[in-house]
Amino acid sequence: SRVFNAESGFSLPEFLTMTRMQKAKTLLKEGQKNISEVAYEVGYEDSSYFAKVYRKHFGISPSMSVMSHPVKRI
Repeated sequence: SRVFNAESGFSLPEFLTMTRMQKAKTLLKEGQKNISEVAYEVGYEDSSYFAKVYRKHFGISPSMSVMSHPVKRI
């Protein structure tokens, strides 16, 4: 854990959260899954807690993120 922190500049939990949030952002942009499904896919069983972490990380709620990237349907 100390080696990881020294090499990356992040603690392991911080890195894991960053990775999960980037994956969540990508999944939400794709528009194929709802917020609860995205939360579960990136490792959060509680979608409310996922939304709280997402908002803290990006400064915007997952639902606002979805609305800012509308999916074009054919």
